[in-house]
Amino acid sequence: MSDLESEVPTSTACLAIVAKCPIAGEVKTRLGRTIGDEPAARLAEAFLRDSLANAQGMKGVDRSLFYTPTSAARFFRSLDSEALVLAQPEGDLGARLHWLFDKLFGLGYERVIAVGADTPHLSTEAMTQAFERLQDAEALVAPSEDGGYYGIGLRSSIRRATRATLFRGISWGSPQVLAETLERAERSGIELASLAPGYDIDEHADLVRLVRAIRDSCRQLCPHTARTLTELGIDLRALEE
Repeated sequence: MSDLESEVPTSTACLAIVAKCPIAGEVKTRLGRTIGDEPAARLAEAFLRDSLANAQGMKGVDRSLFYTPTSAARFFRSLDSEALVLAQPEGDLGARLHWLFDKLFGLGYERVIAVGADTPHLSTEAMTQAFERLQDAEALVAPSEDGGYYGIGLRSSIRRATRATLFRGISWGSPQVLAETLERAERSGIELASLAPGYDIDEHADLVRLVRAIRDSCRQLCPHTARTLTELGIDLRALEE
């Protein structure tokens, strides 16, 4: 499925991966300050590919790539021929997420979860469990340890005007994002379930944490990321020092 083809759901559930095109100097800039812009962009692409591979392992869940900038359409279409590829509109993150949920619910999806492309360690099993949780919960949020969230899920049964309150007037990029979202949900009467806290990969310390998870995993975790680190000549043990 693509943005140029028939937008017909094959399931009632959709996972949307929110992503930037991995252009050096425009993506993962905080990480780029320590390892360089080009390596950071290479890793951003690896994170995206690992995130997509985990999503492709899910059964009964469609996929969407919600990308920016609009000029990167060809790149994102090449990643997954079965994903619905949607360009992000103008506006802050809240306006863009609200548009995304509107679009996917308008296509007929009943459960939608949006996650960032910088959580390559978010396993297929974890995402499957999140969708199972959303069968009973009206909405859910996946808190990140920096005060934001790395994923949010909603059911189509929430009225449009009501779900809009979750995205309007939020201090995006600040440590208050989660608290403000929870407050909006309570005030609007939305029962917002919470998943286990996690993290996304923004800074050097986050990358070190991911490297440790890759090293300690009993299965192959984040293979694209692990291979890219090797190709870049980044010593995993030195990275931890």
